[in-house]
Amino acid sequence: EGDCNDGSLHDAVCDVIDAGITVVVAAGNGGSDSIGDDAAGSAPGGFDEVITVSAIVDTDRKPGGEDYGHFFWGSDDSLALFSNWGADVDIAAPGVSIYSAWPGGYWYSDGTSMAPPHVAGAAALVRAMNAGPSPATARNEILAVAWPQSSPQGFSGDTDGHAEPLLNVGALGGDPLLPIPPPPPVINAT
Repeated sequence: EGDCNDGSLHDAVCDVIDAGITVVVAAGNGGSDSIGDDAAGSAPGGFDEVITVSAIVDTDRKPGGEDYGHFFWGSDDSLALFSNWGADVDIAAPGVSIYSAWPGGYWYSDGTSMAPPHVAGAAALVRAMNAGPSPATARNEILAVAWPQSSPQGFSGDTDGHAEPLLNVGALGGDPLLPIPPPPPVINAT
């Protein structure tokens, strides 16, 4: 793993953070192959200075929902079977069936790399709401409003003993949105 003064990748990541940039990374996709399950074995996911994100299945786009889940990756509101885990994971976010940019258009993607953009967006909101908070402040604000894993809005399937919370962007900077209101009905004029 190295440290912030050894000339390694870790040193470079620390330089970026020291420059005021919040670094958000994927925990890794070793969960389903039992080779690289613990995020501590990945770089930069194992670095303490970054925000490391695991992926959950969230097929109904609601916290604590009760949808059918995903055939390959697990039940709704559960840790995705491919997601790495461990004490180095700081927070969880959706990482299954995420509509994402692809060459030539958009497509649905799965993977822990789909979860960090949610957290990076939250960090950008924290920065927009406050005059240039440090990466540590952004991290603390995001974690302060995150849903505990064991809450009704949380998720299941994480058996490693380190219960990272679930991202709750709706509560940043004010009153939490519990639960997220449903979208308005679609009215078709015929």
